[in-house]
Amino acid sequence: MKAIPLGEFMDLPPKPSKPYTSSPWDFNEQTLTLDLYETTPEGGKYLIYQVDLERCTTPAQVLDWIVDNTIDVWEDDTRLASLVRDLFLYLGSKVCFGNGVTDIKAIVKANIASANILRGRRSRSTSHKHQENPASS
Repeated sequence: MKAIPLGEFMDLPPKPSKPYTSSPWDFNEQTLTLDLYETTPEGGKYLIYQVDLERCTTPAQVLDWIVDNTIDVWEDDTRLASLVRDLFLYLGSKVCFGNGVTDIKAIVKANIASANILRGRRSRSTSHKHQENPASS
């Protein structure tokens, strides 16, 4: 096996070992966000958390979103683990492990198709109607 120079490694697209479909995070292609919804007893949905991918331009900012998620109370670690994987899929190695990037929109848009295939789903390209959080009413 040949060693890959660091510059070439940073340009490689993320490739998890197999597709997964269990991420609770929805990617919104219009807003470039990862959205997390709760379901009401009546079957409606409301937004409980949103990660703005345009604010993830350095490894420190990516880590900040991850740490922020660990502070909130989650049912289990699935949401957090899925967020880490989804961040890597949409942001790529230059953002997650490199020195940061200036054009995050271009990075995310370049990774959308492969990330959605690996997630086994399509992105949401239209605005998603959701209810207000019943707990905040």
